[in-house]
Amino acid sequence: MGFLRGNMLPALGIALAGMLWGATGPFVKHLNFHPASLAWFRTAIPFLLLTPFILSDRAVFKQGWVYLASGLNAMRMLFYLAAFTLTSVSNAVLLLYTYPALVTLLAWLFLSEKLTLKKIVWILLALLGTFIIYSQSVNITPKDYLGMSCMLASVILYSLSLIVFKKKGTAYSPSVNIVVQNFMGALLFLPFILIYPPASLVFTLTASLYAFLMGICGFGLFFYGIKHMELGSSAMLAYTEVPTALILGALFQHEQLSRTGLLGGALVMVAAVGLQWNPKRK
Repeated sequence: MGFLRGNMLPALGIALAGMLWGATGPFVKHLNFHPASLAWFRTAIPFLLLTPFILSDRAVFKQGWVYLASGLNAMRMLFYLAAFTLTSVSNAVLLLYTYPALVTLLAWLFLSEKLTLKKIVWILLALLGTFIIYSQSVNITPKDYLGMSCMLASVILYSLSLIVFKKKGTAYSPSVNIVVQNFMGALLFLPFILIYPPASLVFTLTASLYAFLMGICGFGLFFYGIKHMELGSSAMLAYTEVPTALILGALFQHEQLSRTGLLGGALVMVAAVGLQWNPKRK
């Protein structure tokens, strides 16, 4: 039971966050909205809902890291949503999950986290699973390449923002970190919601639900996890987003989920579990 008292709950929280984020692609495809306007919903809803609860910590906005982290997140959000708009769910999410390898390397460089042989092996296995899934993609168009390039830009910005949050944000609650993460996006993307307004009340409610699930529930669980675990391990556990996105893409977007995709997804899950498994832990 030592594992349960130690890292099990943070690990489960991060894995659940990944599963929630796996629904992003179907949400974006269903809404079919301008990426910058959708980015406003995604950042403004968490910011507006949680700000009243963190007023006692408002002094955090006097610190420079807040603006760096929030600015990085705002730009990565735009690229992230644009990627799902331009290419398939499977293409986007598979390229997204090159980020744990980058985060692990950045954590080694900037946070002095150990880069052990065990981590390297599980990272390679997860990447192998990702490439196996990617091998099922066919008929790649210039639009797909643009979408995948947007996701690659998002990966770099997201990885850098996580390093900042791990180094500076773990002194604060998940609610404070979520407000910090989203406040600049809520301001920067406000003009776009005026230029490209929502088409109906139903659309507004759906976009708001998306923002609540991904921005508050998902990142609330994730920030709780990285507060209690190494960032590299946390990033690997969020690989649960990959099989979740593939399954939802197949169900709702009729994207093909082949045996190759299932095999790759299985390898990704094995890598995520293997990174945390330690039978010697008491």
